[in-house]
Amino acid sequence: DTEPPERANYLDIACAGEPSLRAEVESLLAAYEQSEDFLETPAFKLSSCWLPEGTPESPIPERFGPYRVVREIGEGGMSTVYLAERDDEQYRKQVAVKLIKRGMDTDDLIRRFRSERQILAGLVHPNIARLLEGGNTEAGLPYFVMDYVDGIAINDYCERHNLSIHERLELFLSVCSAVHYAHQNLVVHRDIKPGNILVTEEGVPKLLDFGIAKLLDPEQADLVAPTRTAVRLMTPEYASPEQVKGETITTTSDVYLLGVLLYELLTGQRPYRLKTRLPQEILQVICEESPERPSTVVRRTGTTPETTGSIALPSQGQRDRWRRALAGDLDNIVLKAMQKEPKRRYASVEQFAEDIRRHLSGRPVIARTDTFSYRSSKFIERNKGAVIAAGLVALTLVGGIIATTREARIADLERARAERRFNDVRKLANAYLFELHDAIEPLQGSIKARQLLVERALEYLGSLAKESDNNRPLQRELATAYQKVGDIQGNPYFANLGDMAGALKSYQQALAIRTKLLSEEPQSLELRRDLATSHDRLGNVLVQAGETAEARESYQKAVEIRRQLLRQQPELKMHFELATSLNYLGNVQSETGDREAALKSHRTALAISQALAAENPDDTEIQRLLRISYNKVGLLLRERDAKLALESYQRGLEIALKQLAKSPLDPRAQRDLMITYQYVGDVLGNPNFPNLGATTAALNSYYKTLGIAQKLATTNRENIQAQRDLANIHERLGDIHMKKGSIVTALKNYRQGLSIRSSISIADKSNAEVRRELATSYEEVGDALLKSKALVPALESYHKGLNLREALLTDDPFNARVRSDVATSYSTLGGIHMSLALDPRTQPVNRLKQWLKARSWYQRSLAVWSAMQARGTSIGTDASELEKLKRALARCDAAIKKLQN
Repeated sequence: DTEPPERANYLDIACAGEPSLRAEVESLLAAYEQSEDFLETPAFKLSSCWLPEGTPESPIPERFGPYRVVREIGEGGMSTVYLAERDDEQYRKQVAVKLIKRGMDTDDLIRRFRSERQILAGLVHPNIARLLEGGNTEAGLPYFVMDYVDGIAINDYCERHNLSIHERLELFLSVCSAVHYAHQNLVVHRDIKPGNILVTEEGVPKLLDFGIAKLLDPEQADLVAPTRTAVRLMTPEYASPEQVKGETITTTSDVYLLGVLLYELLTGQRPYRLKTRLPQEILQVICEESPERPSTVVRRTGTTPETTGSIALPSQGQRDRWRRALAGDLDNIVLKAMQKEPKRRYASVEQFAEDIRRHLSGRPVIARTDTFSYRSSKFIERNKGAVIAAGLVALTLVGGIIATTREARIADLERARAERRFNDVRKLANAYLFELHDAIEPLQGSIKARQLLVERALEYLGSLAKESDNNRPLQRELATAYQKVGDIQGNPYFANLGDMAGALKSYQQALAIRTKLLSEEPQSLELRRDLATSHDRLGNVLVQAGETAEARESYQKAVEIRRQLLRQQPELKMHFELATSLNYLGNVQSETGDREAALKSHRTALAISQALAAENPDDTEIQRLLRISYNKVGLLLRERDAKLALESYQRGLEIALKQLAKSPLDPRAQRDLMITYQYVGDVLGNPNFPNLGATTAALNSYYKTLGIAQKLATTNRENIQAQRDLANIHERLGDIHMKKGSIVTALKNYRQGLSIRSSISIADKSNAEVRRELATSYEEVGDALLKSKALVPALESYHKGLNLREALLTDDPFNARVRSDVATSYSTLGGIHMSLALDPRTQPVNRLKQWLKARSWYQRSLAVWSAMQARGTSIGTDASELEKLKRALARCDAAIKKLQN
């Protein structure tokens, strides 16, 4: 109903027609309404009729665990607080113990009591009373132990120490800090009032009593009793309108309560006065009446009988000074916090506190209309000396109009020079970004130099952007700079520093700039293309981080943008970029095990590439895209049908051969042919992949690859990619020879690959991908040594690889791919020690030692994989991998138990 029912109707409903009960309730209400604690003190505290019949009064407990009770220091409706002292000879400390009352231990109240304990357990802040421990008494009543705060209510502290307005505001900011911290931890206090904020003799306020606090976290919300209970236990003078009306409570409710608290600290009076405290009156006063301005209240402080705790301002002059200090900013700040509608208050406690800090520093506050005259007055207030001096200077300049005109002409010349310098710096930054950087990118060991170039360019562009944030072309260049920094920091498709977190941040900055630019010019096709590129780059790093769901979402956004662009502008470049994004999307779909979706994405990219190639047979880039698409499809077909995969690779091979015939000296065309030969060799007979078992044919394909790789590495000794390719093909040859049983030849190839990668790593120590590949080379050498029964050298080689992987993980702890490498290395070492334990040549005395080592490595591997799976960042493994590790551990346990018995 819009109008609350009459009191008699309330009683008829509540007492269900029982005359004796109604008489008792009417008597209780009459006494209750005269009490100062109406609604603040629960009704069940005022009469024993609310306790179950026969409930004895709870005696004061003697101890709570190691704490001896000293005395009772406080009592509320549902609990009692005791001062206690630790006396178990460990250390001495006074604490406060809060115990739920006997008779109040209903399910709902116990639930609320425990929720308060849980909330306090998650709050560690210098201005919040700290939870130390908790438990249940022998009678089963819950309690918790807190720091004992030896202080007085914040309003009494302000009056006892005669604090100035500035000092009161500084004290209040500490309270705001505590409440803001609680909000950051998804806790709304809902009962902020002077009695719940004690200030120590040192002047440190402590926020207490989270008994009716609310958890905003939906996963923990069920820890707290229903909101209606909190409304019933509110303190009406300090309650927000939404609390009174039983509406949804948010952090802005605490903003309101803080506004009421500040009102009382600055005026000595509460903003509302209640006479009967009937629900109708509370609803009308709190939700409809507007409080007086604090400066108006202070003017009559001490002259009205309603004053509840007036500020000690004995003289009229003092009251006038206090009133002037409150008038304006502070009036507006307090009243903004106390707006009836939550959306009109400060958006957060931090914003409320910041406005107070702005007032204290003499800056304009957001609670007041931002007029020119207001900003001018604040400027003058902050800079009185400078303004006076400026006024004197202005007087002397009245007669200098001619000189001023001359200076204006000089200023125009200076402005023109500044503009030329601006453009010069911009050109220099672009030279760093697009000319010098791109020229040295292929060079071995250039990653540090590239990083320096791009960072310098970023500094130049950043400083220019601050001076000209409305310069849209400059903002686009800044976004490009962030993108290039991200490429160098941690993009797996580029030589990088292994700083994946840094790359993620740089790409997000580029994305933010481009998103803002596009919002201002939504029809710009170029800006939408740039935004799609940002989504692709972001996806590259998210895959590396193991955030495959987020990566997939980012790639899908890029694909969707490019499809829209294609509908508006069906140009060649739009088709080309869509096919590229589809290949990225297919990669992550395959990574997450969605092979059907991945194959669909790659085949769509292939269809686009085929159409483009048919129309542009001489376009090298399109032919290259077509070859890549054939290879992508082949990679997915390899697992289900190696023969179909070979057919796809062979079509890519035909393209690569034609391109090389057209440009026999083109290093990129040579490399494209080399990579395709490698794919063909993989599917023909590499034991690390699904293959056709054609070992000899695989060797022939690999030796063709080797010839090209050696030529490229020889003619491009400084090109890091050429050296990596040569090492890679030596390792592929090692795989084939291992399969054939030619261990010596396999070991020779693996060592050649290791030698090349070691040289690259020395020349380019910062390149994380190079170090990762070097770790793999050490493990491959270890495999061959293990096959040749050279166990000690094998273990040494494996440990060198593991050391590199662990160092990479230390440098980039969020990189899920590196973490999975470490887990695999642990498992490999576990397998070696198990083999040593099973080897009949191992002495019995050493067999137990090998089983224990095997178990240790398996356990470490399982811990890493389990943690990754729990976080949803696992790469390249599934439940079957974890099951294999568990079976290995069980086998170790059985063997260890047998040997120990």
